[in-house]
Amino acid sequence: MQVLPGDENVCVLGTAGLRDKFRMKRLFYAGLHIHESLTKMYRSTEITMEYDGRLPLQMDGEAVWLDGTDFPLTMKVRERAVSIIDPS
Repeated sequence: MQVLPGDENVCVLGTAGLRDKFRMKRLFYAGLHIHESLTKMYRSTEITMEYDGRLPLQMDGEAVWLDGTDFPLTMKVRERAVSIIDPS
């Protein structure tokens, strides 16, 4: 899926009915969801989320379940800890 196909690093979806969820899934695979009115794309160095339910979060490809006690949740963009050397 191409959830973040551009320079943005935050994707927020509005409330969607079942029909919109099926339609949006197809668009996510192609990276075309960014043109939909349900989708808002942002670039940020820090976000704080509040939620009173249970929510899945993906970190490094692994799904982690957050509970109401995990909120508010603040996420920050950090400097790279590992240097990447381009062999070319």
